[in-house]
Amino acid sequence: MVGYGTQSKKTLTGAVSMVNMGDVEMNTVPNVSRALAGKAAGFRVNQISAQPGGEAKFRIRGEASTGAGNDPLFVIDGFPVSSSGNLSSGNGYYESGNIDNVLESLNPDDIESISVLKDAASTAIYGARAGHGVVLITTKRGKSQKPRVTYSGMGSVQVARSNYKMLDTRMYMDMYNKQQHEEWLKLNGMGIYKGYVEKPDTPPTQSKPAFNNDEILLASGTDWLDAVMRNGYTQQHNLSVNGGTEKTRYLASVNYMDQEGIVKNNGVSRFSARLNLDQELSKYVSFGLTATYSQNKYDNVPLGDKVNEYSGVLTGAIQSNPTIPIYDSEGNYFIDPKRPFVANPVSLLEIKDNTVKRSVDRFSICFSKTIERIRSEITVGS
Repeated sequence: MVGYGTQSKKTLTGAVSMVNMGDVEMNTVPNVSRALAGKAAGFRVNQISAQPGGEAKFRIRGEASTGAGNDPLFVIDGFPVSSSGNLSSGNGYYESGNIDNVLESLNPDDIESISVLKDAASTAIYGARAGHGVVLITTKRGKSQKPRVTYSGMGSVQVARSNYKMLDTRMYMDMYNKQQHEEWLKLNGMGIYKGYVEKPDTPPTQSKPAFNNDEILLASGTDWLDAVMRNGYTQQHNLSVNGGTEKTRYLASVNYMDQEGIVKNNGVSRFSARLNLDQELSKYVSFGLTATYSQNKYDNVPLGDKVNEYSGVLTGAIQSNPTIPIYDSEGNYFIDPKRPFVANPVSLLEIKDNTVKRSVDRFSICFSKTIERIRSEITVGS
């Protein structure tokens, strides 16, 4: 596919990259952007966020602008599509991370071919919106055959590849004692500070550790990262019916995907349905119908990278004191008395933003007429 037409590779003169669909197992990935990374020359896909439904950045031949957008134009079955922007939590206090992928609503198993148009000759067809390239995605159509029902499913488990190397409770208590003793030496101008820091007029008090040896040996504490994380799980199911006659061809498909993130209470699910219908009315006239529906549900928890009172779940867990418990004696969330302005990271899991994104992506009818090898098409839709 090159814009409004097709060409064979031996006659192709423009800068066009094709994604070899034979190298991509579309039914094993939760969204299309994961499958496109590294599959076409000059087309770069970076996953901005690893959270479920995380935003992806697409670039064709690098960054061309410092102020304006650098995103390519995505065209699915002849219709341009765009992202609705980042779906923030909307609470004005905590951030939900980076979500809303422009291709998140598209079922990967529906894709027939992907072309990346990189030069001016190809992108001129779509105007100024295509100044940073065009990605053409064509979905599967019906074939002249007996009705064929196809099912494919996928299940996978996600784990954190490498977690933060944190001090355990005993190491933290020992390090805290050493840090407090260092502060005592500095305050009283002793040790390495002697001669550099002025001694106080009053005699220093005895240096006393915050934790004694028995407390350190018997300490159990809290693993805050373990308290807010889990093993993630993804499942995806595709069901399609493909068939037709020489004059009438159809393909109907449904897809369900559910992904649980490695942070508790964080996930995304997608339901999509598609109907492609092609009908030949006569030797010269035919029409095609494409109708799609998708619904994405995002379960978001505070995942921003701010600190202190604005900390997200992971940032709060990393910075929390491992010597304090999750709950107090009354079953309420324990607040660190040394940092009372910072929320208990486990309590942040209860701040959820359940966003539902519904879209009837395309409803289009295409009429085509062929006279003496000249083919004209008229496509209308919304």
